[in-house]
Amino acid sequence: MSPNLKATISIKNRLTKFLTSPSGEVTLLAVLAVGYWCVYYWQSRQFGLYEDDLTIIPRAFAFSLPELLKHIWSLISHLYGHARPLHDSSIYLFSWLGWHINGLWGAYWIGYLLTFVNLSLFYAIVRRVSNRQVAFFSALAYCLFASDTTRIFLTLSLGLQPFLLLLFLASHAYLSNRRWLAYTLAFIILFGYETPFLVFMGIPLLKSKWDKRLIKELFLHLAVMGAMLLAVFIIRLSIGEGRVVELSTMELIKRPIYQVAKGLLANITILYYRPSQVITQITPLVLEAVIAGAIVLTSLLLGYISRSNIKGKTETHPLWTPCLSATIKLYLAGLVMLGASYLISFTVAASILNGRDARVHAAAIVGASLITGTLLEQLMALLKNNPVRFIVVPLLAAYMAFFVGFGFVVQNEYRLAWSYEKRFWSDLLPQIQDAGENKITLVAACSIPETTQIGANTWNVPRVLEQLFVFPSSWAAPPRVYRLLPNWQESILTEDGKITLQITNVEAPPSLYGEFDPSQIIFVGSEMHRESGPLNINGTTINIAAPGEPVLDTYPKAILYHLLFD
Repeated sequence: MSPNLKATISIKNRLTKFLTSPSGEVTLLAVLAVGYWCVYYWQSRQFGLYEDDLTIIPRAFAFSLPELLKHIWSLISHLYGHARPLHDSSIYLFSWLGWHINGLWGAYWIGYLLTFVNLSLFYAIVRRVSNRQVAFFSALAYCLFASDTTRIFLTLSLGLQPFLLLLFLASHAYLSNRRWLAYTLAFIILFGYETPFLVFMGIPLLKSKWDKRLIKELFLHLAVMGAMLLAVFIIRLSIGEGRVVELSTMELIKRPIYQVAKGLLANITILYYRPSQVITQITPLVLEAVIAGAIVLTSLLLGYISRSNIKGKTETHPLWTPCLSATIKLYLAGLVMLGASYLISFTVAASILNGRDARVHAAAIVGASLITGTLLEQLMALLKNNPVRFIVVPLLAAYMAFFVGFGFVVQNEYRLAWSYEKRFWSDLLPQIQDAGENKITLVAACSIPETTQIGANTWNVPRVLEQLFVFPSSWAAPPRVYRLLPNWQESILTEDGKITLQITNVEAPPSLYGEFDPSQIIFVGSEMHRESGPLNINGTTINIAAPGEPVLDTYPKAILYHLLFD
């Protein structure tokens, strides 16, 4: 044997020994942590606040610690937030913590850290029921999961990730036979963000022995989960929670079935849909991300194929061998968890793949990643020692790199959306300096740019002005701004000449609809230019508010103002 060959074998053996050690696993998780930051947070210094963020997070930033704790207690004790008080509470808590660490960017760091802890716990779950290869590939799939586009949206990263964390902790407790702790943690999920709860239904299937004892265990497991779900349903029904009261019995039966079917189809659709989005929205940065991702992924995949002595508690094998059952168990467990993630998603259609509503897929990450990781391990096993691997693996890595690129596409949209918000308010505020108590501003400029993955100036615009300035607490109603929808003229006037704001003419929460006297209306038309004279709407002339004394800038500036303009 030549010295060079001996040296190569020695290096390979040392590398294999290191990667199979606890230090090696920590190193792999560190690689995933860096990769996750790059894919989702590379441009995070340029991210801002969007949609739901604007309602909660500026308030959280402004709280003192006693005020924060008092507010969280109020949320919990009154079951606010659709009887999910822990959801809003976690957003307030982690927003406040991030703000005091490093401002707005600190809140994004907290969101990232929560996600990384969940990634690590997910890896540990798969690792304890399978081998290192399946665990690593599942964690890699977890990083690249693309059905949910809202992982960097603060309302979701701070308000949903804590309950995925509870799911993973409950799963570890269950697999360690600490059932009371497991069910307690799972029950808490229902008072936060409930969609991860039913994913817990598939955890018993991760056990290595599938026998009669497991069947009995499953029945008991489902009975306990059903009882917890029923208890929370009764609580929500008793307090008149609208999302429950409005559902008929048939909807409670049919909608979960439709949601599961749509959700499974959506997770298949992204396999070609996300790469096509990358191609159509390519930028130099996205292209660089795809190329870098392809190189790194090729190295990782080929590196795993070259390792031959890695063993775990459960070995998986190519599909035609007698040891098929171990792989089938992982597939079935993943499929159950994937389908279960959609069973109680009643408010958003599971077919949606873009924007804030893509949160419907957030809990599907567990089952989808387990299925994908198992499939990747099987594929790598088939390619081992096969010369074709040097063709197939780079092609597979190049395909997977499109999902890296898609992460950068989403980042671009979040960055652009924040710049669009800054532009909208910097153009608008000089036009409405006389806005005061009960004043309503209608903006008819339809040319304001928007993004696909997050709303910049959409339904939550009416709540922004009161986050920019500190208005007198004695006011009955603060001034509000509404963006008019196309064809707003058709439904905005009542028979007695008043302005009515409703679903057909404005983007706004239903609680902010209403009728207003034209004299209260400030109208900003095309090109963000304020109209000062009478306004003609479909042949009817109304007298709107004329420009008055500028007072808006005399009010104290709130935190959101400084975030937008400083």
